[in-house]
Amino acid sequence: MEINTLDDNFINEISKLKDTGIDISARKKISNIKKDARRAIKKDNCFWCGKTCSSFCNSHTVPKFSLKKIAIDGKLLVFNCIIENLLLDIDEGINRSGVFNLICNNCDNTIFQMYEDENILSKAQNEDNDMMLYLIAVKNILYHIYKKSIESFMVPDTSLGEDISNSFSMDIHEYNSEFKSVSKCIKKQEKGKYKIISDIYLQYTVPVAFQGCLALAFDMENCLINDLYYQKEEYRIQICHLAIFPLSGSTRILFFVDRQNKRYNNFIKQVSNLDKNEQLKLINYILFLYTEDMFLSPLIDNITLKELKDVAKKNLPMQFGLLGKKNLLAYSRYMLKKDYVLTDYNNIPNLLSEKFSMKKLNGE
Repeated sequence: MEINTLDDNFINEISKLKDTGIDISARKKISNIKKDARRAIKKDNCFWCGKTCSSFCNSHTVPKFSLKKIAIDGKLLVFNCIIENLLLDIDEGINRSGVFNLICNNCDNTIFQMYEDENILSKAQNEDNDMMLYLIAVKNILYHIYKKSIESFMVPDTSLGEDISNSFSMDIHEYNSEFKSVSKCIKKQEKGKYKIISDIYLQYTVPVAFQGCLALAFDMENCLINDLYYQKEEYRIQICHLAIFPLSGSTRILFFVDRQNKRYNNFIKQVSNLDKNEQLKLINYILFLYTEDMFLSPLIDNITLKELKDVAKKNLPMQFGLLGKKNLLAYSRYMLKKDYVLTDYNNIPNLLSEKFSMKKLNGE
């Protein structure tokens, strides 16, 4: 069977598409590469219970009931509706949104039920907040292991591609270590692993959903948290977790970090000094600056999406593949210092504000 991969000729062809437009064959090749990647990384055992598994569950990062609150006719906008890369889709159906295939159906239907319940998420405070945070973190980590494995398979077979692939391998190793740590806390019912940065309950439904890991580069005073391009194995990137759950007439936002990730301590203090509205602005800015895995309601107007483009273009995944190996590290560190400060968090539309609630977007 022929395996589709990115090669130099294809990458050169893609670089010319800015002027010539998208050939349907380019889209088809990207689609085939993704299919081959998913097939190549398929495991034989469930990541959670370890049992042999021939058919894995289509697990969602954000629970489907939450995605349905912002979808229109079963469709959601994805990050590319802002970036407008002609090779990629601008929307997805709910059934394909944020899906990964690492655990069996039985595990997916049982271990996440403590938080994948609208009644539980609707409570401003939960009796067992620790377990809810653990389960959110497990799902975040599993998704990123799956995503990084696919991306590692897809990188071009070049010296630059080898460097990127090695970076992904280091990420996967760290996510695996974190998975073992959280799993141990769940199985032993230990408490206190995570510290809340923000836990916000809103009395309206926001038009954006997200659940995942982030690695912040700087705090609000421009002090370094993570050197995201440091290549030594002994340097550990410290992640945090963010979840934005649209609900029926409300929203739950959870922002938290492992207590052992001490480099976030000043950031936690800085956030605690902000009122709720300022925290929402900051979280909104971080979302579009650091991740491409959010889902947006199609009710968001094009003017708003265009106003988000400047910050979204700074997003780290957009940098890979645009530069030669010689210049990649130096340029990326320069851009990190230039673009990944948080001082501009007031300068983009805040999709977490009541102004953009689903009720108001619907004209009610």
